[in-house]
Amino acid sequence: MGLDIHVMRPRKFFLRDFVLPVQRHLPDIPVQTIGATPMTAFEADVAEKQVIKAVRLKQLDQVQNRYVLPEDDAIHFSEQFSYDRFNLLREFAAFLDYPQKRYFLWGDRAFGEGYDVAALPSLKAAWQRRRAHCPHLVFHEDMRGFYFPTRLTFPVESHFGFLGSTFSLREELEQVTMRAHLARDYREAVTEAAALLMQAVEASEQSLLPIVLDG
Repeated sequence: MGLDIHVMRPRKFFLRDFVLPVQRHLPDIPVQTIGATPMTAFEADVAEKQVIKAVRLKQLDQVQNRYVLPEDDAIHFSEQFSYDRFNLLREFAAFLDYPQKRYFLWGDRAFGEGYDVAALPSLKAAWQRRRAHCPHLVFHEDMRGFYFPTRLTFPVESHFGFLGSTFSLREELEQVTMRAHLARDYREAVTEAAALLMQAVEASEQSLLPIVLDG
């Protein structure tokens, strides 16, 4: 299974109460064969409360703009993304701070079956220094976690993956898109990946529900 991105409330995600993008195109695939194991209703309620609590503890304005999860059970965005495209964005965002001599020498081997994200040179340099101008791309995970429509200075580590900010993600995607020409042969791929993720950002900020990374 690849990486999907959704915009929905965490409880719905934990219950797996939705149709995956691949199932829209291949409806005969049994639900049990793909995706994570659903939680019980009680477990999903508890998990959602834990995630919201973690966000509120770290958000910048905890009084006037305290994050409130809407009572909205709709799915506002759900598309296939892919580890490759997300990690391309993350590596390029890191490259803007830490350009390496191995500049984008990935090819089919690196972005094919079994490539090692930890070996991507600019991401590796950023992780070692724990500093980057695009932290919500660089220091998030590539297979799970959330982006919430609230202000966070840095992604928050939680039991359910890292919790990032869509406001910061929007700014970082704008930076990446503006400088995509530096990606040379990967310019189009970087631009297209950023545009798709920006659609999820727009849906999140309009609905006030988080982006979910589902890998």
